[in-house]
Amino acid sequence: MAVQDQWRKLQEELSLSHMQNEMCKLVDKFWHGAMRVGPLDGQDWAPLVDVIEQTDCFILRIELPGMDASQIDVRVKERVVTISGEKISDRPEVSPGQYLRAERTFGKFSRKMELPADVDPDSVTASFAKGVLVVRLTKTQEDHSRNVPVESQD
Repeated sequence: MAVQDQWRKLQEELSLSHMQNEMCKLVDKFWHGAMRVGPLDGQDWAPLVDVIEQTDCFILRIELPGMDASQIDVRVKERVVTISGEKISDRPEVSPGQYLRAERTFGKFSRKMELPADVDPDSVTASFAKGVLVVRLTKTQEDHSRNVPVESQD
């Protein structure tokens, strides 16, 4: 490996975004352990997410600058919302060593968030403007719990 390539790799590893991703991995491993549902599980990057709970719904705001709505996939299964996609690089091809700084991230991503209440998958809406995806998930009013009678075997 050429010295310039080694230097570029070191610069990438010491970049603020790389360190932020590594810290996210550590925190995520601490809180979720082996059963984790979250960012950076063998992927290139993870977008930043705000999850807001209101009385009747949850609102997710996900930063996805430089992407089109057609590059984003939103899925809801039970209480888990998955936002995934791929941010395609728009960097021009240059010879090695021409970039003085390259901090923007590209590649595939997937974020999974488990919500604290059931949502109605048929009422989910998603809109995308100015690099921000907004997903609105209406809470269900149904109570999925039930009392189970205990029969005596005496």
